[in-house]
Amino acid sequence: MSGAAQPSPIGAAWRDIRTVTRFELIESLRTRRVVLSILLFLACGAVWAWGFARLVDQAERAAAEVLAAPATQKAGASLDRLRRTPMYREIVKSVVDDPEAATSLEALPPLVVVFAWLAMSFAPFLILFCSSGAIADEVGSRGVRYSLLRTGRTEYVLGKFCGQLLLLAVAVGLSGIAFLVVSWFLLVNLPVGETVLGMVRFWPYVVLHALPYLALAFLASMLARGWIGACVYAALGMIGLWIVHLLARWEWLRHGPIVSALLDLADYATPSTLGYGVLAPLGGTFLRSAALCLWLTALYLGSGLALFQRRDL
Repeated sequence: MSGAAQPSPIGAAWRDIRTVTRFELIESLRTRRVVLSILLFLACGAVWAWGFARLVDQAERAAAEVLAAPATQKAGASLDRLRRTPMYREIVKSVVDDPEAATSLEALPPLVVVFAWLAMSFAPFLILFCSSGAIADEVGSRGVRYSLLRTGRTEYVLGKFCGQLLLLAVAVGLSGIAFLVVSWFLLVNLPVGETVLGMVRFWPYVVLHALPYLALAFLASMLARGWIGACVYAALGMIGLWIVHLLARWEWLRHGPIVSALLDLADYATPSTLGYGVLAPLGGTFLRSAALCLWLTALYLGSGLALFQRRDL
């Protein structure tokens, strides 16, 4: 009698990745740090909404004083009119560096534009803070040794990464809900339905844009032994990549086609080149930006895996 069929190596690897992902989600929900991370994203969404409402309120009061008109009780009365003016288009173009993405966002309520811009600008720092300890904590406590008795290092890292990615997607969604709820309380004439649809539409693209930063956090986590050390490595990595980006864009260094090509290649290894292209309509710009997000994710995660495979745990 023949035994049960053994799964293929790829099938076994996928099974291990799913198991580690599930375990990561269960264990993460038990820890205070994940609760703190969720609260941090919620607080940021609420603070972003409060700050935007304050900005709108001050702008409307200043306009009322100039026009000698009575000020409104709540802010937001002018947002719908502003959306239909050329000035709104110029504001969107000034904060979103991609022309196609700016054109796509011009037709949406201002709250959608503000949330997308704030989330893509500041979520990377929250990710580095919240996810850098995913592996480093277990390395520091030696718990990683027990996990690696049951699976390989690659499956372990990829499972952890998938678990943190799912948590990130939930955290970004919750921050959007907090942003919308606070805005609804502080602003008048809010087009709730259109705003919700716009935020839901761009939610996966904000998560896609955050992928390289999550991979960078994992790179730092695979090098460190503890959350604090991983945060330090992640911060130093961000600073180093930012310096590389500045040097690659420095015209004084771009002498000759070979040097320029090398600098461009170095720049494509930094997340500063991402911009807001993932918010563009489906087409060349979006596909290039999405490919760049996936390339940087693979670069950082692959580099960390190459070092983690040889690391003495």
